[in-house]
Amino acid sequence: MKNNNSTFIVLGGIFILSVFSFIVAKNILPDSDNNQYYAKPNENMIAKIESITKENNKLIITTIGDSTEYCLKTTKSVPSIDSLCWNKIENNKVESNYFTYKKYYLWIKDSDNRISGRTTIEKE
Repeated sequence: MKNNNSTFIVLGGIFILSVFSFIVAKNILPDSDNNQYYAKPNENMIAKIESITKENNKLIITTIGDSTEYCLKTTKSVPSIDSLCWNKIENNKVESNYFTYKKYYLWIKDSDNRISGRTTIEKE
């Protein structure tokens, strides 16, 4: 014998999770018509990512403030301050020639070794 209350609870839970997932995805995923992304670094950082543009399989990262280094990885784990992934930022601009994976994660570091929040970059 089938318990109608259990079926209702399970289906209701699936519906609520589906709606929640859709709302989260809509708010997190970037607009696919735009190829520029903007980062929200730590609030007390002066260094900021101004824009990230994808052109001819290159990433062009423009920063403002006292950004000194950037880290571009294919994993979500936050890099340590002395990680090998850190590369110098010169004149607030970076051109990366190795944009071959589908998804990258980007962090910047300022002159006080503060690390920004993670920015996700997806290849279209």
